[in-house]
Amino acid sequence: MSAAASRVWISKLKAAAWAVPVTICFNDVIAGPFLIAGSSMQPTLNPKSEDPSASDDVVLVQKWTVRLQRYCRGDVVVLRSPTEPDIYIVKRIIGLEGDWLSVPGQLEIEKIPKGCCWVEGDNARESHDSLNNDRFGSIPVALVQGRVSHVLWPLSRIGRVSSSVPPGRLLAKNETAFQHSEY
Repeated sequence: MSAAASRVWISKLKAAAWAVPVTICFNDVIAGPFLIAGSSMQPTLNPKSEDPSASDDVVLVQKWTVRLQRYCRGDVVVLRSPTEPDIYIVKRIIGLEGDWLSVPGQLEIEKIPKGCCWVEGDNARESHDSLNNDRFGSIPVALVQGRVSHVLWPLSRIGRVSSSVPPGRLLAKNETAFQHSEY
């Protein structure tokens, strides 16, 4: 190998030695891609399609906003499952600490305790969340790992993910919950 070729390889190795840790750090702390599997967030994510080649959505998950507690009612978030901590799930925040909300199909009103939030999937029939039989109830906000901001793939669906709470669910909101809630 010539000296010039050797210098090229050394410069490429130096670039990789710098780029790999920076990429890993960015993905762990700031934002990164996340593959959505399952149907609990349909139609928002992984909408049903007649196209058999349709792929699962890949989304951008903002992690820094969660560390700053900048999530709102209606945000779609990635969180650790309260029942299986090694598994990540995707749900929508319905309420934050101190909020009162109605539980569909039940004559029940819940007050969300301090340090907790209420999460649900958009597709109630396919979702295992705060609502269903294997109910989480209020979950610690510490389980929230990131906020889903955009669909990155497939290209036909690229765009921002909407933030909204189903009408009639939130009966009273705590105006001081995390101070950054906008809903």
